[in-house]
Amino acid sequence: MIARTKRCEAYVRRGHSCDGSGIPLSSLDRILQEQRRIKDAKYRAELELDES
Repeated sequence: MIARTKRCEAYVRRGHSCDGSGIPLSSLDRILQEQRRIKDAKYRAELELDES
């Protein structure tokens, strides 16, 4: 069994996807969504400051 498959085994048994690093893809997706939300909030705040 290759190391990547071994790492994902626990996630797959629970019905989750795994990217091979031992971090569930759903966790990475939530992190990316939060990163986009923060960038959008920053952009809106900068626009608001420019309008003042």
